[in-house]
Amino acid sequence: MAGESVAGNTFKRSRQAVTLNSRATVKVDDDNIHVDPQLLFQRLTTISRVISVLFDYELAAYPSSLFESSGLPREAQKSSLATAIWSLGDFAANIDSGGEYVYVLDGGSLIHKIPWEQKASFGSIIDSYTNYVLKKFGHATIVFDGYPNHPTTKDITHIRRSKGICGRKVIISNVTTLNTKKEHFLANTDNKKQFISHLSLSLQQSGCEVLQARDDADTLIVETAINKSTTAHVAVIGEDTDLLVLLINRFDPNSENDILFYSERRTKDHKVWNIRKASSVLPREICRNLPLIHAITCCDTTSRVFGIGKTHAIKKFIQTPALNSSATMFLDVNASKANIASAGESIVCSLFAGMPSETLNQLRYRKFVTKTVSWTSFIQVHELPPTAAANHFHSLRTCHQVQMWTGNELNPLEYGWKEDGGKLLPIKTILPAAPDDLLKVLRRDLVQAIRKKRPYLAANLDQVTLHQDNAPAHKSRTTQLEIDLLGFQCLQQPPYSPDLAPMDLVVFPYIKSFLRGQKFDNLHELRQEVLNITFRMKSEHFVHIFDDWLKRHKKCLELNGDYVEKN
Repeated sequence: MAGESVAGNTFKRSRQAVTLNSRATVKVDDDNIHVDPQLLFQRLTTISRVISVLFDYELAAYPSSLFESSGLPREAQKSSLATAIWSLGDFAANIDSGGEYVYVLDGGSLIHKIPWEQKASFGSIIDSYTNYVLKKFGHATIVFDGYPNHPTTKDITHIRRSKGICGRKVIISNVTTLNTKKEHFLANTDNKKQFISHLSLSLQQSGCEVLQARDDADTLIVETAINKSTTAHVAVIGEDTDLLVLLINRFDPNSENDILFYSERRTKDHKVWNIRKASSVLPREICRNLPLIHAITCCDTTSRVFGIGKTHAIKKFIQTPALNSSATMFLDVNASKANIASAGESIVCSLFAGMPSETLNQLRYRKFVTKTVSWTSFIQVHELPPTAAANHFHSLRTCHQVQMWTGNELNPLEYGWKEDGGKLLPIKTILPAAPDDLLKVLRRDLVQAIRKKRPYLAANLDQVTLHQDNAPAHKSRTTQLEIDLLGFQCLQQPPYSPDLAPMDLVVFPYIKSFLRGQKFDNLHELRQEVLNITFRMKSEHFVHIFDDWLKRHKKCLELNGDYVEKN
């Protein structure tokens, strides 16, 4: 076709070039094989001599093997550890077999046990709790959580459990009536403090012993049970797996009295634990390291490592004596941060079936290569082990929690936590999402686009702040990754509300005012009319948009995040 016009030439379909993505299969050695282009790309990258260096970095906006896209730590089903332990022996006790028990109750579980009736007085609600305790357990000991006026490592748990709900503060008395949902009332910390105070007084006046921890009550509940077991058999009533772990860990096999643990929630597989049996049947090293096994695989203050379950972890510790040696570092209150991180890396590598002396970053690369060669679809980054940098802070938080359960109060700011906005939040990593040279390429492309389309911003690119309204597309993993990779600051704001989107203050109300009452035969007509209205808008419509936006922010805060349009 030399010297001829391209437009004048045609090709048979069989001679036309096609991309791999445009075909369902490609033929290899007379076999039709399906090709996933992303998978093919990953397979090609494995032959690079420097690609392994990339796996020192998360290659994501956050350590996705440890954290959800929301920024919260990955959560595990804590009860799975109890199920795994139960399967290792006969730990059952019969609470109806006779014998006198003193009861120690988890106050948090107690609060959630009894339903509240709308419009009931708080006096009657508190009486229902007191009557329930006296009828079921007599003059029991009830231990409540504390809610200090300073940031704690449980802040992240409270954020998760509140699910964005922030109930309004209520000043309660015996005659105050309940005018909101129970979960909304208890989502406000001040309300919860008041309720615990009133309930504690009622229980004490009825002859019960009431204790309140400075923060989380688990350690105090277990210590109370252990102390009381020196003179009587004890039954601990609660649901938290943390309690089971600490009871097995702390129980003295030489004690003359038994400790039972069970929940009042009657289920099909309801279990009553005999702690003496558990501490005797389980290997001594497992009893000693049970808090570590629990914490490193996720508790209230630590993350779940994607792909590592609690059942697998406890079996691995039983089968691998070397893991118990690494675990001793987490029990040493004077252990250096470097030694803790090194021990944590060894444990996580072992749980991922790493080879001896293999680092986490090397393991990440090896897992990537193995999976791209054998898998039939592309790999998600969260399916790889965490980087050494991310696991460093995960190990420190694990150690901090283990020491807190032991009774040693360490400074959380030195163990993987940071204070932000009056709360303690986990440090995810200290490394950027990818190597600097890769980030520079991405940033350069975006900066060039900004200079071309927004030349007036070119002189102040370092001061550019991105704003988004937390819509799903803006919160997506891909979008957040790009923002982090490029090093731009993104304006933080409360969870999505259309009241906080600047476009909603001017553009949408203006468009709605013209559309109201009209009927359109099809979507095309509607779109065209919206465009016509938009093009008619003048610059004057936008003059006060950000002043109004600040007012909306203040209004939204006053309403605890409720919609402004409702008020």
